[in-house]
Amino acid sequence: MSFEFVEENIEACCDAYFTAIEAFEAGDFALAKSGFREAYESTESNHKYRNKYFSCYGLSRLMSGDLTAVELCRRAARKEQQDGDVFLNLARAELQVQNRMNAIMALKQGLRIANQHFGLRALRLQLGVRRRSALPFLPRTHPVNQSLGQMMRVSSV
Repeated sequence: MSFEFVEENIEACCDAYFTAIEAFEAGDFALAKSGFREAYESTESNHKYRNKYFSCYGLSRLMSGDLTAVELCRRAARKEQQDGDVFLNLARAELQVQNRMNAIMALKQGLRIANQHFGLRALRLQLGVRRRSALPFLPRTHPVNQSLGQMMRVSSV
């Protein structure tokens, strides 16, 4: 899986962050990891990009082979309220550990706070996220759900 960083608000990001992005996109995850860590550690706890830096650090650790690093991305997302990039990194991390359902939930959370975020919208389209089933308490394969779904699709066209 290839990653391209699609940051939204990066005007105040530190130099280590930009160096780390270049390293990450070149596949040098060790250098990216140290750059993102430096960016994270250079910020105060209330800095607006702290969670972004931390989620990037988690993603680079994950790409270096540390499967437990997905938890770092989850922790960054739990603290985030404005930056869609953090949720994009979480969705990418969840996909990396083959957890599609958590990736979709991360995309939904991210789109709630940043509904025009290009990266979140692109990944959502790429994954082909389904609409909610007609009767969510029944399985999608239930005949009633399938019939209602077909009728709803026909009426919306």
